[in-house]
Amino acid sequence: QTASRSTIFAEMIRSMERDGPLATGASFLGVVCVVIAATRSKVGAFGVLLALVMGVTCLVGGAAIYDTKLNFFNFIALPITFGIGCEYPFNVFDRTRLLKGDVSSAVARTGGAVALCSYTTVVGYGSMLFSDMQALQSFGRLAMWGEIACTATALLFLPSLLHVLLRTKSRPPGAS
Repeated sequence: QTASRSTIFAEMIRSMERDGPLATGASFLGVVCVVIAATRSKVGAFGVLLALVMGVTCLVGGAAIYDTKLNFFNFIALPITFGIGCEYPFNVFDRTRLLKGDVSSAVARTGGAVALCSYTTVVGYGSMLFSDMQALQSFGRLAMWGEIACTATALLFLPSLLHVLLRTKSRPPGAS
């Protein structure tokens, strides 16, 4: 066989179609295992993973709205978002656990750090938007959307969920 640009490009596309979903699924499964082991709590694992799924859903929804197609350059934004999407809510949950269920104090103590970390990451991904290469622009755009979506779910959705779950968990049976 000869190697030309078109045959190499065709093989790259076949490889992405075959290996991309497998690698993405494996990274999601790995993240789920780490979250379950790290939270050591059903409520924590549920909350952190639900925040992750919501953030990734927002990322995929934003990509669909703006007609951004996944390709062999930007699909890696999904596994990266899985890591980010569980790190931020885990920090909020873990602080809540350390403060014995005080969600408001946990968000007050960790929210600034999570937001600053996210901001610097968004700036880094945003720098790719100024690239001359469309593949880097596409990756930067998807990664920024994932970062923003996961930060929003960690700082807005998860605290609300924890308030509800921890309040109902600590409420005695029959109390309203």
